[in-house]
Amino acid sequence: MGIFGGKPEPIEQEKKNIEAMDAKIEENFKTLGRLVYENYRTVVQGDETYNGLIIEIDGNYVQKKVHYDEWLKLQGLLQCAHCNEQITYGSKFCNFCGSNVESQYETVAQTVVQPVEEAPVDAVQAEVQEQE
Repeated sequence: MGIFGGKPEPIEQEKKNIEAMDAKIEENFKTLGRLVYENYRTVVQGDETYNGLIIEIDGNYVQKKVHYDEWLKLQGLLQCAHCNEQITYGSKFCNFCGSNVESQYETVAQTVVQPVEEAPVDAVQAEVQEQE
């Protein structure tokens, strides 16, 4: 802000403009990455450069779901597989959609929670850095 709380000083305003543009650039990279991921995921014979990373991302989504289910269970909750609403753990039926959820307990019990690890810097990340 200016000295008396009015308009921001030009330097402060430009800093805010730079930060806003950085945020837009980051969001665009996220969008681009998602589009590339979705496109290459559906290609039967995709580029080998991307296949390993896509498989890793798919595995990350699976592990995220496992951790989310465990987090819900620790709170005494379960997410209905049919309507995605949270219900009381131990319920036989979803009180939102009426679906039988008993089979979900077997899946939750059989799932092994993997500890979250740092993603290694692999050849794909190194290649992306080389291309920049």
